[in-house]
Amino acid sequence: MAVITISGTTLQVRPWPGAAAWNTITLSALGLAQKSTTWGKTLPPGAATSALSAVNQFSNTGASSADRIAQEIAHGVGLELRNDASLAAAVTTDGVTTNVLDRGETTGPAVVTIVTTVGATPTVTMQLEGSLDNSAWNPLSSADSATPTVFSTATFAITTATTTIRIVNPASAWRYLRLTLSATTNVTSTIDAAVV
Repeated sequence: MAVITISGTTLQVRPWPGAAAWNTITLSALGLAQKSTTWGKTLPPGAATSALSAVNQFSNTGASSADRIAQEIAHGVGLELRNDASLAAAVTTDGVTTNVLDRGETTGPAVVTIVTTVGATPTVTMQLEGSLDNSAWNPLSSADSATPTVFSTATFAITTATTTIRIVNPASAWRYLRLTLSATTNVTSTIDAAVV
């Protein structure tokens, strides 16, 4: 069994609404965003102050609703925030993902993005798993982005070179998230997770 390490999440921001690229926000040693933060768009001075406040609230919140309030503030100045983590890069074997997403006290929806490249007769079976304590793991309810309201705890197979997006059921109880891969044959997977 692979050794599991908890990946530090990366705070990211992009213009909202829209599908622009995510920008990583650099935090100081105290966990605070700086005035030099790149937002992905030009913000007026007053909006930049509000954006910094929202980012710091989102990244340092301990209350269950504070991250949602931070998102509302960010949306008001035309931004969207998320915590992102790389679970595995170019993995070709069975087992659990190298890293685990720890969403801490934040709430709200989460997405898992799986990018695969393949060789001859490719297949991989994946199980999305959640845990409250990073010790006991259970299948986590998720839906394919093509059918975003059809949730299931069942495994899913990937047999082509593709980008697969799984939406974690917002009603699921978890703090830690990982994937377990099995029956891997000629598939290379890169897996990222984000709490949005």
